[in-house]
Formats: sequence, structure tokens, C-alpha cells
Amino acid sequence: MTMTAAAAVGSTGHHHHHHQTATGLTVSGVLDEYLETLSAEVTVDVAKLRDLARHGIPAPVRGDVWCYLLGIAPADRSHELSRKRARAAAYEALCASTPTHHPVLKQVRGEVNRFLRRTPLFNRLVTPVVIPLADALPGPLLSPENGGTSPGSESSGASDRFNLAGSSPPMGAGSGGAGRRSVFVDQSPLDAAAVHTAPPLYSGVDAVRAVFERVITAYLNGATQANYHPSWVVLLAPFVYCIRDERDIYYCFEALMQQLETLDYEQPLPRRVSQFMVLFRKTLPDLYTYFDDESADAKDWLAPMFQSLLARELPFESVLRLWDAYFAERHGIALHPYLCLALLHALKDNLEDLECSEILGVLRRLPFKPADIENLVYLAKNLRMDAERDSGAGLEFAHGASLDLDAFGVGGADDWVPSLQAAAGSYNQTRGFALAMSR
Repeated sequence: MTMTAAAAVGSTGHHHHHHQTATGLTVSGVLDEYLETLSAEVTVDVAKLRDLARHGIPAPVRGDVWCYLLGIAPADRSHELSRKRARAAAYEALCASTPTHHPVLKQVRGEVNRFLRRTPLFNRLVTPVVIPLADALPGPLLSPENGGTSPGSESSGASDRFNLAGSSPPMGAGSGGAGRRSVFVDQSPLDAAAVHTAPPLYSGVDAVRAVFERVITAYLNGATQANYHPSWVVLLAPFVYCIRDERDIYYCFEALMQQLETLDYEQPLPRRVSQFMVLFRKTLPDLYTYFDDESADAKDWLAPMFQSLLARELPFESVLRLWDAYFAERHGIALHPYLCLALLHALKDNLEDLECSEILGVLRRLPFKPADIENLVYLAKNLRMDAERDSGAGLEFAHGASLDLDAFGVGGADDWVPSLQAAAGSYNQTRGFALAMSR
């Protein structure tokens, strides 16, 4: 079998314009629906954004939609500007009171450098891109891929240092100290053959790294009880990539961290890992025994998956698609353990042929493409639904879902497992490939 992961699952995410998505609309039709929802004058329909986001968010609007889904942008637009100004002032005050030579700065810098080296997609943020003007969205609605800004990012009127998207200065104008640039395409009639070279969003890698450093040290300054963990860099990276304004990047990161800290407080990581392993043993007994025989310790593969929300293990574009699904739910990260279980279901046949180091190699560099994510999420929801349906006074798991492990089955999920196993199949045809993965 040589099919790719995306082909095996059936593509639901990466399309050309004429392809249809899971919602039955073309990609351009889906984008139009998002744009229409986001441009509401009085109230943004966040419930509709949640429904749309479950099937994936187009790159040009992902950052803006995440801001609504995480509660950073208010649905009621009547106080939008005043709230934006207040947040801007609060973030700038936090940055101003953060020590310039913060104790964790060296660690953060090293982790960011390693992340950027293994994530070439971030080069798009510092590379000028030639855009055919006929393809460009009018005004400031250009996607991160083609070097533009996002809607709804008016200047706060405070310092311009963090106003990374600003209120769209003239084409090619700089954006102040943060090193990010903004682009505005004139809405006059366009020559179909005309092209525009969009300036890079950041002036260079140093400017990108500086955003990571400022946001993380500001967060530590504000959250005095928090202790820095290297996973913070990969948890922050999707926001840096998708969101144009550093202040929005910060508040989205803060919202996610608060969810994770609440979860950690209610159920410390060691407890969640041990609960998961009981589930793992119950639902995939053969694979569990195989892992045990090979001494594949959960602390080496599962704990990092929980800490990073798979932001380290999945290809970066797949992380963005997974987080669309997580943020679409009010307590989306409660699905995460089941998503990890779904991954094991999909990879089961491949993992049972490997030695410990190879198992860890595959689990640290998961094969799933963006188009595979929707089916993985579907499988995870089925696993959770079966658990809740069969639960008695069972095991507490992530935001109150209750599991009676003796009654737990994968019933409704069975139909999805073969397609996901096929999706993973091409990733371990030979032991040599697995060894390459474990480098």
C-alpha cells in the first residue's frame, strides 16, 4: 500500500478552489461565509463561527476567528474599540514592567531557535511574496501566506510598538519597533496580469523571535505562580503565525494557558497520564501490552503530547487544523486525551512492528496531514461519546467527563478506525522509515 495519509482518509481540508469541503461548499464559498460573519456590524455570530470552525478555518481569517472563539474579541462590536484600547494599554504596561533581562530569556531564545529551524513554514513571515493582484483580497484581508494583515486590527491609539497590523498604512509602509509590516491593496480596478510584492510581515527572524520573547516574559510577569516550560514556545507558535497584532497574540496565548492551568490544577499531569493509561489498556490491550514489553514509557511519549497539545508532534499545518477543532468547542481541550487515543487506534498496526526507540520516533513526529484531522477528531468524539454513554460512577476525565472503564467500548468509532489506519499505513511500510522518523 503506497497511498498517502491524506489520500487514504479522504481530503477534507487542503483543496483547490473547485474542490468541496466537508460542509459541501467550495473553499472560496467557505471563506465568503466567514467574511460575511466577521463583517457583521452589530454582533458577530460566534455560534456560527464555532459551527464553521469544526470543519476548519481558511488561513486568511484564522487569526480573527480564533480571537472570537477564545473570547478575546467581543461578539458585541459596540464596545470593540474601547475594549481593544484597554487591552493594548494593559499589555504595554505588562511589557514595560517586565525585566529586560528576564531569567528565562536565554531558555526561551534557545527553544525558539530550535523551533524555527524545524518549522520552515515560519519563513513565510519574513519572506516577501509576489501576489497576483487579481487573486488578492481587497483591503487588509490578505492571508498570512501571502504576507498580509487581518481585519479588525485598528490601531489602539496607544503606542504603535505592538500595533503589528495597524490600521493598514500605505502599501509597503513600516510598522514601527516590532519589525512587522502591513500591506494594503488598492481597491481600484485591477489588471489581471499585475502583481504586487508584499513586504514581509516581519523584518527578519530576530523580529519574530522578539515576539516570542516579549509575550512569554510578559505572561510570566503577569502570572506570578506560573513556571516556564519549554512547551510554551510550541503553544505560542500557532498564534504568532496566524495573528497579526502582538497584543491579540498575547491574550489568545493567555486564554489557552489559563485553560491548561485550570486543567492542571484540577487534575495534575501524572494523574491524567495514569488515567489515560488505564483507558489505553482497556481499549487497545494488545498495543498496550506491546508498549509494556518494549518499555515504551508513557512519560516519554504521552506526557509531552499532553503538555504541547500535539503542537510539537504534529506537522505545523496539522496543528492549526486541530486547534480549529479544539477552539470551536467551549471546552475543546477536554477532547485532547481522546484525540491521543484516536492516534493510537490509527497507528496501531504500524506501531506493533517497532522497537521502543522507533515507537518513540513515530509518536514524536506524527504523520497526519491537515486533511486527516477531521476524521481523527470524529473518531475522538466517538470514543468520548461511547465512554460517556457507558459511564456509571466512573473515572473523572478532563472537565468532568466520567468514564466507567469496565463498560467502555469503541462501538461507534469502529467504522472510522480502518480509514485512519490506512491513513497511517504509508508511514511505516519499512522499519527503515521508522528509524528515519526516530532520528
